[in-house]
Order: sequence, then structure tokens, then C-alpha cells
Amino acid sequence: MPTEISLREIEQSAFREVQQDGLLEILVSLILFLASGSVMGQAWLLIAIGVVVVFQATILEGLRRRITYPRIGYAKLAEDPPGETFKGMFIFVAAAIATIAAGLFLFGELFNIELWIRWLPAFAGLMMAGAFLFLHRKSGRSPHLLLAILAPAGGLAFSLLRIGSRYENVGLFCLYLGGVLLIMGLAQLTWFLLTHPRAELEADHAD
Repeated sequence: MPTEISLREIEQSAFREVQQDGLLEILVSLILFLASGSVMGQAWLLIAIGVVVVFQATILEGLRRRITYPRIGYAKLAEDPPGETFKGMFIFVAAAIATIAAGLFLFGELFNIELWIRWLPAFAGLMMAGAFLFLHRKSGRSPHLLLAILAPAGGLAFSLLRIGSRYENVGLFCLYLGGVLLIMGLAQLTWFLLTHPRAELEADHAD
């Protein structure tokens, strides 16, 4: 009896195959390191962040053409409709704001600007959790699910830290999550390179 494979499972398998290279995690870690430096006083890094974010897809595709596709082949992955992506982003933004607002309201501090600033890491953590859950839905990979837990946990921890500078906890959170992503990305990339030799190298060896 033939096994039925849904289109979703095929797309998830293809997305998972590409995402195993760890390059996305490394690129996002770079953005977070730049963000950490910018809120710690190096405002000029905002320009670098803008450049990396705008050309993120181009940079990632260029890296994969040199590193990933020669090892696993190339496949054009299906993209979600823009409306669906925007709706998902809006839901997570609204949920994150509502969660923090509810907590401040319970303590009678809803309009305390200083507390809103203090809880920015928690907000950022919830937003990053949404992004990682989206990637987990697309790929089914457990590292994305782990990141969806570590991001809000770290955001909560750094929001609770009492630090002198108003935005220092935001910078530390970006540094923390960037470090986690860099370690995971490098580990995945190393394993990927070890287990997926370039196709032409295999062909030469076979000859």
C-alpha cells in the first residue's frame, strides 16, 4: 500500500534540508551583536544593521550558493504569501505587547515609561520566540524549538536584572541570544561540512 506524503511534509523536508547548514543562525547572531553594540553606545552600528538586514536574503543566498547547494543540490523553496507572514508578525507583536501591558497593569504601572524600557528584553524575547516558532513550523527542526524557549527565558531574565544604564539590559540580551545563535550555528555548520562533502569531491573520489 503506497504511503501518502502531504505537500506540507515535502516542503518541510526541503526547508529542513537547507536550514541544517546553520548559516541563518550565524547571520542573525551578527545582527544581534551589532544591535548590542548600538544600544551600548556605538550608534553608528545602526547603519551596519540596516545594511545587513536589507541585504540579508542576498547575503544568505550567496553563502548557500558557495557552501550549501554544492553539497545538497539546489531547490527553490515555496514562500508564504506576504499576507500570511504579516498576519503572523502582527499577532506576535500584539501578543507580546499585551503580555507586558497586562503585567504592568496588575502592578498599577501601566504608564511607567521606565518600566516599559526595562521590559524591552522580554518584549524582544517574545518576538524572537515567534520568529523561531515560525521556522520550526517550516522545518520541524528541534534547534528552532529550543531557541523559541531560550529567547523569552533570556528576555525575562535580563528584564529582571537591575542595571545602571537604561538600555544596558537590552544590549546584554542581544549579546546573550547572539552568542547562543553563534554557537548553535557554528556547531550546525561544522557538522554539515563534515557530513556533506561537495558533490564534485565525491565524484573525483569515485573516479
